Amino acid sequence: MSLAWRQLCTYLSDDPGLWNTLSDQVDSQEASQTSTLWQSVLDGLDASGDLAFLDRADSGVELATALEALPRLQGTRLDLDLIGDVDGSLDEAIVRADEVLAGDGLCLVHLPDEEDPEAYPLVAVRLAVFDDVQILLASLGQR
Repeated sequence: MSLAWRQLCTYLSDDPGLWNTLSDQVDSQEASQTSTLWQSVLDGLDASGDLAFLDRADSGVELATALEALPRLQGTRLDLDLIGDVDGSLDEAIVRADEVLAGDGLCLVHLPDEEDPEAYPLVAVRLAVFDDVQILLASLGQR
Protein backbone atom coordinates (compact mmCIF):
# COMPACT_ATOMS: atom_id res chain seq x y z
CA MET A 1 0.00 0.00 0.00
CA SER A 2 2.73 2.48 0.87
CA LEU A 3 4.40 1.86 -2.50
CA ALA A 4 1.21 2.96 -4.29
CA TRP A 5 0.98 6.15 -2.21
CA ARG A 6 4.66 6.89 -2.80
CA GLN A 7 4.35 6.39 -6.56
CA LEU A 8 1.25 8.57 -6.69
CA CYS A 9 3.03 11.37 -4.82
CA THR A 10 5.94 11.12 -7.26
CA TYR A 11 3.61 11.41 -10.24
CA LEU A 12 1.61 14.32 -8.80
CA SER A 13 4.46 16.51 -7.59
CA ASP A 14 8.16 17.04 -8.19
CA ASP A 15 8.44 18.13 -4.56
CA PRO A 16 9.81 15.23 -2.44
CA GLY A 17 8.26 16.92 0.58
CA LEU A 18 4.84 15.58 -0.42
CA TRP A 19 5.90 11.97 0.12
CA ASN A 20 8.04 12.84 3.14
CA THR A 21 4.98 14.32 4.84
CA LEU A 22 2.69 11.47 3.87
CA SER A 23 5.08 8.59 4.59
CA ASP A 24 4.74 8.90 8.36
CA GLN A 25 0.97 8.71 8.08
CA VAL A 26 1.06 5.75 5.69
CA ASP A 27 3.28 3.84 8.10
CA SER A 28 1.14 4.67 11.13
CA GLN A 29 -2.26 3.44 12.15
CA GLU A 30 -3.80 6.05 9.89
CA ALA A 31 -2.93 3.88 6.89
CA SER A 32 -6.32 2.24 7.16
CA GLN A 33 -8.00 5.65 6.88
CA THR A 34 -7.77 6.34 3.18
CA SER A 35 -9.79 9.54 3.42
CA THR A 36 -7.34 10.97 5.97
CA LEU A 37 -4.40 10.08 3.75
CA TRP A 38 -6.14 11.48 0.70
CA GLN A 39 -6.85 14.78 2.42
CA SER A 40 -3.16 14.92 3.39
CA VAL A 41 -2.22 14.47 -0.28
CA LEU A 42 -4.52 17.35 -1.28
CA ASP A 43 -3.19 19.53 1.53
CA GLY A 44 0.41 18.71 0.57
CA LEU A 45 -0.21 19.49 -3.11
CA ASP A 46 -1.85 22.75 -2.10
CA ALA A 47 1.08 23.67 0.17
CA SER A 48 3.63 22.93 -2.56
CA GLY A 49 1.67 24.96 -5.12
CA ASP A 50 1.02 21.91 -7.32
CA LEU A 51 -2.77 22.08 -6.94
CA ALA A 52 -5.00 24.26 -9.08
CA PHE A 53 -7.97 24.60 -6.77
CA LEU A 54 -11.11 25.51 -8.70
CA ASP A 55 -14.88 25.36 -8.26
CA ARG A 56 -17.21 23.66 -10.72
CA ALA A 57 -18.68 27.07 -11.57
CA ASP A 58 -15.30 28.52 -12.63
CA SER A 59 -14.47 29.32 -16.24
CA GLY A 60 -11.48 29.27 -18.53
CA VAL A 61 -10.20 32.56 -17.11
CA GLU A 62 -9.98 31.14 -13.57
CA LEU A 63 -8.43 27.93 -14.88
CA ALA A 64 -5.77 29.80 -16.86
CA THR A 65 -4.94 31.95 -13.83
CA ALA A 66 -4.66 28.90 -11.57
CA LEU A 67 -2.47 27.04 -14.06
CA GLU A 68 -0.01 29.94 -14.33
CA ALA A 69 1.00 29.32 -10.71
CA LEU A 70 1.70 25.58 -11.04
CA PRO A 71 5.39 24.72 -10.71
CA ARG A 72 5.29 22.28 -13.63
CA LEU A 73 4.12 25.06 -15.92
CA GLN A 74 6.65 27.62 -14.73
CA GLY A 75 9.15 28.40 -17.46
CA THR A 76 7.13 26.78 -20.25
CA ARG A 77 6.22 28.67 -23.36
CA LEU A 78 2.63 27.46 -23.30
CA ASP A 79 0.00 30.00 -24.34
CA LEU A 80 -2.35 29.80 -21.36
CA ASP A 81 -4.38 32.69 -22.78
CA LEU A 82 -5.93 30.13 -25.14
CA ILE A 83 -7.50 28.53 -22.07
CA GLY A 84 -8.78 31.83 -20.75
CA ASP A 85 -10.45 32.49 -24.11
CA VAL A 86 -12.85 29.56 -23.64
CA ASP A 87 -16.32 30.99 -23.03
CA GLY A 88 -17.97 27.75 -21.98
CA SER A 89 -17.92 25.60 -18.89
CA LEU A 90 -14.96 24.51 -16.81
CA ASP A 91 -15.12 21.13 -18.56
CA GLU A 92 -14.68 22.84 -21.94
CA ALA A 93 -11.79 24.89 -20.57
CA ILE A 94 -10.13 21.72 -19.27
CA VAL A 95 -10.38 20.13 -22.71
CA ARG A 96 -8.66 23.20 -24.18
CA ALA A 97 -6.09 23.17 -21.36
CA ASP A 98 -5.23 19.54 -22.09
CA GLU A 99 -4.73 20.44 -25.76
CA VAL A 100 -2.40 23.30 -24.81
CA LEU A 101 -0.51 21.34 -22.13
CA ALA A 102 0.01 18.38 -24.46
CA GLY A 103 2.49 20.58 -26.33
CA ASP A 104 4.76 20.21 -23.30
CA GLY A 105 3.88 16.57 -22.58
CA LEU A 106 1.47 17.43 -19.74
CA CYS A 107 -2.21 17.02 -18.97
CA LEU A 108 -4.60 17.72 -16.12
CA VAL A 109 -5.97 15.23 -13.61
CA HIS A 110 -8.98 15.94 -11.43
CA LEU A 111 -8.44 14.93 -7.82
CA PRO A 112 -11.69 14.46 -5.89
CA ASP A 113 -12.20 16.43 -2.69
CA GLU A 114 -14.63 14.67 -0.36
CA GLU A 115 -14.72 17.65 1.99
CA ASP A 116 -15.98 20.05 -0.68
CA PRO A 117 -18.13 18.53 -3.44
CA GLU A 118 -18.19 21.83 -5.37
CA ALA A 119 -14.39 21.95 -5.45
CA TYR A 120 -12.57 20.84 -8.56
CA PRO A 121 -8.88 20.43 -7.70
CA LEU A 122 -6.58 19.78 -10.65
CA VAL A 123 -2.93 18.84 -10.93
CA ALA A 124 -0.69 18.79 -13.99
CA VAL A 125 0.97 15.43 -14.69
CA ARG A 126 3.14 14.12 -17.45
CA LEU A 127 1.15 12.53 -20.27
CA ALA A 128 3.43 9.49 -20.08
CA VAL A 129 2.13 8.65 -16.58
CA PHE A 130 -1.52 9.66 -16.99
CA ASP A 131 -2.79 6.07 -17.21
CA ASP A 132 -0.65 5.03 -14.24
CA VAL A 133 -2.07 7.90 -12.19
CA GLN A 134 -5.62 6.81 -13.03
CA ILE A 135 -4.83 3.21 -12.01
CA LEU A 136 -3.24 4.33 -8.74
CA LEU A 137 -6.15 6.64 -7.93
CA ALA A 138 -8.59 3.77 -8.49
CA SER A 139 -6.52 1.33 -6.41
CA LEU A 140 -6.44 3.86 -3.57
CA GLY A 141 -10.20 4.39 -3.68
CA GLN A 142 -10.15 7.81 -5.32
CA ARG A 143 -12.09 6.99 -8.51
